Amino acid sequence: MMSRIVLLHKQLCRLRSFRRHLGKCVFPPFNVFNVRFGSSKWSYDKSSRPEPVRIGCASGFWGDTATSVPQLIYGGKLDFLVFDYLSEITMSLLTASRTKSPNLGFTPDFVHAAIAPFINDIHRKGIRVVSNAGGVNPMACAEAILDVIKKAGLDLRVAVVTGDDLMPHRSSLSAVKVDDGGSSRLPERLHSMNVYLGAPPIRRCLDLGADIVITGRCVDSALALGPLMHAFNWQKTDYNLLAAGSLAGHLIECGAQSTGGIFTDWHKVPDWDNVGFPVVECSSDGSFVLSKPPKTGGLVSFGTAAEQLLYEIADPRRYLLPDVTCDFSQVTIQEIPGVDGGAVRVTGAKGMAPSCDYKVCATYMDGFRATAVCPVGGPRAVEKARRTAESIIKRMRRIFREVELEDFSCVNAQVLGAEDMYGANARTKGSREAVIWLAVYHQQKKALELFSREIAPAGTGMAPGLTGLVGGRPRVSPVLKPFFFFHPKCELKVHIHLDGQLMESLTDAGPDAPVQEAPPTWVDDEPADLPSGTHTYRLEELAYTRSGDKGDSANIGVISRHPLVYPYLKKHLTSSVVKEYFSHLIQPGTDNPVTRYTLPGVHGLNFVLQSSLGGGGVASLRSDPQGKAFGQMLLDLELSGLPDLTSLMDTPEGHMYGVVEAHATSFAPPPPGLPLCLCEEHGPVFLWRTPASQTLRKETAPNQKHLSEGCRDGKEEAEYSNGERKEAADGQCSQSLRALERSGVVSKTWRGLEKWKHHGFQGSPHLGSDDSEVLVSDWGLGQRGGDVTQRSSVSWFSGSRTQRADRRPGPLLSIMLDTLTFLLEKLVILAHVKLSVLLLPPRATRRDLEDASPQPAGAPQRFERGDLLEVPRTLFTHFGIYLGENRVAHLIPDILPLLRADGREIEEMVTNTRLLLGVLSKRASIRVDSVEDFAYGAGILLNAMDRAVVPSPLAGEEVARRAERLVGTVSYSLLWNNCEHFVTYCRYGTAQSLQTEQFCAWLKCLIQDQRNVVLTALLGLLYMACWGISSSTALPALVVPFSLWMAS
Repeated sequence: MMSRIVLLHKQLCRLRSFRRHLGKCVFPPFNVFNVRFGSSKWSYDKSSRPEPVRIGCASGFWGDTATSVPQLIYGGKLDFLVFDYLSEITMSLLTASRTKSPNLGFTPDFVHAAIAPFINDIHRKGIRVVSNAGGVNPMACAEAILDVIKKAGLDLRVAVVTGDDLMPHRSSLSAVKVDDGGSSRLPERLHSMNVYLGAPPIRRCLDLGADIVITGRCVDSALALGPLMHAFNWQKTDYNLLAAGSLAGHLIECGAQSTGGIFTDWHKVPDWDNVGFPVVECSSDGSFVLSKPPKTGGLVSFGTAAEQLLYEIADPRRYLLPDVTCDFSQVTIQEIPGVDGGAVRVTGAKGMAPSCDYKVCATYMDGFRATAVCPVGGPRAVEKARRTAESIIKRMRRIFREVELEDFSCVNAQVLGAEDMYGANARTKGSREAVIWLAVYHQQKKALELFSREIAPAGTGMAPGLTGLVGGRPRVSPVLKPFFFFHPKCELKVHIHLDGQLMESLTDAGPDAPVQEAPPTWVDDEPADLPSGTHTYRLEELAYTRSGDKGDSANIGVISRHPLVYPYLKKHLTSSVVKEYFSHLIQPGTDNPVTRYTLPGVHGLNFVLQSSLGGGGVASLRSDPQGKAFGQMLLDLELSGLPDLTSLMDTPEGHMYGVVEAHATSFAPPPPGLPLCLCEEHGPVFLWRTPASQTLRKETAPNQKHLSEGCRDGKEEAEYSNGERKEAADGQCSQSLRALERSGVVSKTWRGLEKWKHHGFQGSPHLGSDDSEVLVSDWGLGQRGGDVTQRSSVSWFSGSRTQRADRRPGPLLSIMLDTLTFLLEKLVILAHVKLSVLLLPPRATRRDLEDASPQPAGAPQRFERGDLLEVPRTLFTHFGIYLGENRVAHLIPDILPLLRADGREIEEMVTNTRLLLGVLSKRASIRVDSVEDFAYGAGILLNAMDRAVVPSPLAGEEVARRAERLVGTVSYSLLWNNCEHFVTYCRYGTAQSLQTEQFCAWLKCLIQDQRNVVLTALLGLLYMACWGISSSTALPALVVPFSLWMAS
C-alpha cells in the first residue's frame, strides 16, 4: 500500500502549479481565552487566505528608463506598480528646484513619461500605483496627475501622504537626538528636513480606495510594504510579515539592479537594451518569488538577488526601518527552474519591534563646488594630465592671494585611467588616454567662478593633447551636506489627502509591544582552523560583490559562489584585510573604520566602511561619491594560502547528494574521493568515501581527521588518517563529536548522524553495493550548483530505491489516503478516472524544512526551557513543551478526569484505552511528565516547526509559562483542538495544526472536483439497480450528487 501512495504522490506533484488557483480552507481559530482548548466556534475572515499579490517596480532612481513601464503593465500581470525616485542626492536637487518655483520640487518624469502615456491601460488593467515622486512637493505632483486623469476622461482617485517635512517645525527643534544616543544642535543654514516615513500611511490611502498614491520622503521598501499590508491585512505587530514585505520592497526598490543590472558576472546577462524590471509575487505568509516579465533581457538568479539583498545595508541583523527592525541574516534564496529569465524564492526574514523614533535627513548649505573634466590623449597622457591639474590649482592659488580670497577648502585632482582610485593597489603605470577629474570646494561662490574661467586656457597654454572640456565651462553649484538625526514618532502628524481633500491625520505612538533587544551581531566570527595550501585566488573567482552608500559610509557585500568557499572567506577576508585595501580612501583618524557582518543564509559577508566617501553624495569631490566601484575594486584582491577550492566549486550539482527529490528512483554513487555530504556552519565537514576502503568517512577540517562511523557489535569505531584505530564503548564516539561541536568544528546538524545503529544500520556502510544503505544529511542544494538553503533532512539510499523521511505524508494523512485510495480506486474504474488526477498533494510538512533525524530519547539532553519537542506515534506525531528539569508539558486525550477525582490516579501514565476513550469523549488533559514518559521510547525532534510556522518563536521563558498556566483538564478535538494546537499557541502565539490543514486541503480538493458528482451519481444509480427504487435508495442517490455539485 505504501508503494501506491508513493506513486500517487509522484503524479500529484505535477499539479503543484494548479494549487494557487484554488481557494483554501478557512479553519476555526484556536482561542484559548474564550474557551480553553475546546472552542468549536468558527471565525470566517475572507482576507485570511488571499491570493498572492504581484508588485512591479518601474523605477530605481530619478532618471531611470521609461521603457520599464510598458513592459510591466503589459507583461507583468501586476496588482500594484511602484516607482522609487528618491535618494539623499535627489532630495537635495528637488529642494533646490522648489526654491526657484513653488510648483516644482517633485519628479516630473513620473507625470509626463511614466503615467500620462499609459494612464488608460493602467485604468483598464486595474493596476494601482504607488510612488514617492512627490519629493518635497507631493501636493503639486498630485495636481499634475489629476490633470492627466482629467484629460483622459477617467475616474481615478489620487491620494497624497504629507507630513514628512519638518521645516515648519524648525523653531521647536533646538536640540535633536543623534545616532550615538546624545543630542546635538541643528546645523546653521538649514536647507531641508524630511522624515523617513513608513508603510502605514500608504496602506491607509489604499484602504480609502486610492488608485494612485503619492508620497514625499519615505523608506524605499515602504512602497511595496504598504500595498502588502493593505492586501493581506497585516497588522503593525506582525513583525515577521512586515520584515518579509520590507525585504520584498528592498529587492525591487532599485529597479533592474535585482534583475541583472550591475551584476558581478555582467558578461552572463543578456540583452541589456531590453533589461527586465523586477516583479515580486508575495503570499500572505510573507514568502515571495522574485522574477521579471517574460521575453525581456536581464537575469534573475541567486547571485543577482543576493547582491541586491546586501546593497546599502549595514548590520543585517538590525536593519532599522520605521515599521520593523529586520533580521536578514538567515534569509535564503533558492532558484526556481524552468522560468523564462529566471526566478528565485526568498524566505527567512525575521522582524522585531521598531524604534519609537523616525529617522530624519536634514541638509544644510556649506559652500560651493565645481568640477572640471578634461580628456587628454597621446604619449605619457597620465603625466600630462597630472601636471595640467597641478598647474591649474597652482595658478588659482596665486590669483586668490592677489584678490584676497581664501584658499580652496578641498581639492580632488584625479586622473581617470591611471587607477588613482586604487591607491597603492594600482597596476597600470602608463596610458595613451587619460581624463582629468579636477573638483574643488570653496566657501565663496566668487572664488569658484574665477576657477571656472581658468580651465579652458589649459588647452592652449599647457599640455598637448587636451581635447576639450566635457560639458563646457565648469558649473558652480551649492554644496548641500546631510545631517541625520531622530525624531519621536509621537510628535509627528502624518496627513492623508484624497482627491485634494484632507481626510485624516495619523500619529504613530510607537510599537504596542516593548522594543525587543535585537539578537547579538556576528561581527568577526572566524571559523575554526581550516586546511591551508599554496593556491592564490582573486576574490572574483570565489565571490560576488556589490557596494553602495549611506551618507559618508560605504558598504560592500560579498557573497560566496559556493557554500564550501564561505568558511575560507570568513577566515581570510577579514575587516583588517579590507581596511588595508581601502586605507587610501578612508579618512585618517577614523575609529574602527571597517566592520564586518555575516549573513549565513546566503553565505555572505557585509563590510561597512566609515568615512570612506569624502563626505558622500553632493558633498564629495570624488569621481565615485557613492562607492559604486568599491565592490568591483575588491574583486581584484588576492587571497593566498588556500587549498584547491576550484575542484570544490566545480563539483557537479548532481553529485552532491542533497538534490535527490522525493520521486527519485535511482542512485549513482559518486566517484572515489568526491564529497558526499557537507555542512559549513563552522567549517566544511564532509562524508566521503576513500578510493581504497570505499567506506563512508567524515572529514573534519582542523586536523584532517577521518571519522568513519559504523556499528559493529554495539560499538562505534573511530579511524584517523594516521592509521591509528580506536575501539570505544557505544557512545564514546558520540561524545567526541559533541566535543568537536563545542569547539566550533562540527555543526549541530550532525547530531542525527551520531549513531548509525539508531537508523537501522548493521555493519559498516559501503557505497555502491546493492544490499547496503547509506545515511546522508541533505542540505537541500538549490538549482544553482552548491546553493545551500539549509533545509536539513535525512535520506536513506538502498540499492536503486530512495526514501525521504521528510517527504512522506504525515502519519494521520497517510492512513486516510491509504484507505481512501484503495476504496475509491475500485469504484472509479467504472468511470475510467484515476484517483491520482482527482487529488492534490498535501502541503509540504515541516520535515521539508527541518532535520528529520530524531534525537534518541535516552541520549544526553540538550533541551532548553521552552523548546518544542515532537515524537512519532503510531497514527500521529505527538508534541510537547519542555519545562526544564526533565519535565514536558503536553496535551493528551484522557477519559479518566471525567470518571475519577483522584489526582494521583490521573497522574499515572495514560494507557491506550484511556487515550482512545478520551478522543471519543472529546476530553483531554494538559499534563506534565518526564521526557522518557513523554517520548515513550521514540526519538525526539527539537524545534522542528520553527521554519514551518510563520510567527517567530516567543522567548523560551514565555513559552514555558504559557504551557504551565494551561495545565489541567481541557476539551479535545482531533482536528480543531489537539496537542499541536497547544504547542503552537505556547511557542508561536498562534494555534494551528499542519496535519489538520493538510487533511482539510485534501478534502476540499476532493469536494471541488466535479468528476466526483458524476461518480456519485453513477454509484447512486448502481445502488438503486441493486436494491430497487424506494425512498431509502433514491434520496441518497439524488442528495449526495446534488450536494457535491453545489459545493464544487
